[in-house]
Amino acid sequence: SSDVCSSDLATQENLARLRARGLHIIEPASGKLACGTSGRGRLPEPADIVATLTSFLSGVSAVKDLAGRNILVTAGGTREPLDPVRYLGNRSSGRQGTALALAAAGPAQAATNWGVIAFDWPCHGMDARKKLTISECLTYLTIVTEYAKRELQAKDVCIYSTSLGGYLTLRYLIEVGNPFRKIALRCPAIHMYETMYSRIPDVDKTKLAKGKEIQIGFERKMKVDQAFFDDLKSFCPLDHEYFDFADDMLILHGTKDEMIPFEDAKDFAENNVIEFIPVEGANHPFQNPKQMALAIHEIVEFFGE
Repeated sequence: SSDVCSSDLATQENLARLRARGLHIIEPASGKLACGTSGRGRLPEPADIVATLTSFLSGVSAVKDLAGRNILVTAGGTREPLDPVRYLGNRSSGRQGTALALAAAGPAQAATNWGVIAFDWPCHGMDARKKLTISECLTYLTIVTEYAKRELQAKDVCIYSTSLGGYLTLRYLIEVGNPFRKIALRCPAIHMYETMYSRIPDVDKTKLAKGKEIQIGFERKMKVDQAFFDDLKSFCPLDHEYFDFADDMLILHGTKDEMIPFEDAKDFAENNVIEFIPVEGANHPFQNPKQMALAIHEIVEFFGE
């Protein structure tokens, strides 16, 4: 039972070892236990946990402790591939990790003059039931950028985007302008129209031709119509030059990307004299943690230049 486990000699010795290393332990509460007995071994009430943490943190200078430190918070569901088709996963929403990142951003920004805004494009997060349009995405990027400068007093703004986000960023540079000091793209969809339209079943293409909406996407579906694809087709990054932005751009791409051809991004980078980093063996979502860690390292280093 829980009370026996918590009072066990081995458990107490391990806790003592942790305390000796400087860790602070929130002790279990007493009361009715899940096993049906009563004793010491309950999870403390949330209010008690908050009170303990508040008391402990009241003597800690967050800004001082975060000075010179980088904080990486991972969030969202985990997918461990079993084979090319199946995977083991969970239903984690990533909300707790996002909340931790936002909580850390305040003191971290004060200590290092850096802050992070993480956001979903319209129709990718809570807006998933709405219809996706390119114009709204571009407007949304303007809103986020202006918020960073106005509300957060950001002197410089860097952007990191992937796949569709990479296409939207490249389009934004040409159609709106460049408010960014540095631009990092991972697996950007250079041929966005072809990439997306080629994966639509014939039955959905028929619906589009009849003026109906369809749903596209993987875990989170988005509503689109023929006008959306016509808009995508009207703009291709290959039809434009990016030499004016090249010195402040970085593109990373996995050599095993199954959605966005590796050679497309490589040729685009070379033709525009943009720094290009191939990540050997990485697929489109960079599922391998080591490959993702490499990408994050390269991007953080690039933004810090």
